[in-house]
Amino acid sequence: MIHRNCNYVSDILEEIALEGLDGITINALWARLNDRPNFVLKPIDDETKSFLWRAIRRLASVNFYLLLEPRKPLVIFNRFTYVDACGNFYEPVSCGFNNLFKCSRTISI
Repeated sequence: MIHRNCNYVSDILEEIALEGLDGITINALWARLNDRPNFVLKPIDDETKSFLWRAIRRLASVNFYLLLEPRKPLVIFNRFTYVDACGNFYEPVSCGFNNLFKCSRTISI
């Protein structure tokens, strides 16, 4: 049996929240929702995007800001692309895109 979550508002809020304090652009949100498993209202056409945008604008817990500089387009990293023959994940040398979020590597001593 396939579980379908019909509470699209909670799915939208979760995707917005998962982007952290920097927030999410509308195009990145569309990409995240399209990639989200079992999300029933895929924003693939203008009518669905308009419906979802109206729902988002009504959310009291969401704030909107104008970016001074546009962000680079979001590229979704699929970790399952990087699995070796034994089923272990490995880190690619280059992902082909810049990470939107700064990160640092831990050094073992």
